[in-house]
Amino acid sequence: MGLEIYLEYFRKKKLDALGVDLSEGFIHRCEQRGFNVRRMDMENILLYPHFFDGIWAHAVLIHIPHERAEKTIQSWVKLLKRDGLLFLSAREGNTEGFERGEFDSQHQRWFSYYTDDEIRKWVTKKFDIVHFERGTNTDGKVWLKYWLRLK
Repeated sequence: MGLEIYLEYFRKKKLDALGVDLSEGFIHRCEQRGFNVRRMDMENILLYPHFFDGIWAHAVLIHIPHERAEKTIQSWVKLLKRDGLLFLSAREGNTEGFERGEFDSQHQRWFSYYTDDEIRKWVTKKFDIVHFERGTNTDGKVWLKYWLRLK
């Protein structure tokens, strides 16, 4: 679930995608399906500068504390080619802390929720907002979705 869903979509669209995740389980499942993946922390991606046409960062910020979110987003700038695209989604809210996850009720993980104002403040320093949506999942959780182009 997660990373492999998007890699499959990109594969069907004939796009050359590289998946990045910190979870060994996700990486292993993706490798078994023949996807190009690397185990890395999204806060410190060590890849070629100005190499990528786009970055798909769905639900990445949900596990990054507020105090490090802006720096994380800005670190992705160096990875993008001129006019590169970034898709960024985050759960709406203004709290953060340890919670039991919906896929693993046995363990607590860090969850961060963000406001539209704070994300716009961070992304508009280096990106133009091409499109924005506020959408509700079937479980009632609200997601902020941004399609961005590097300035």
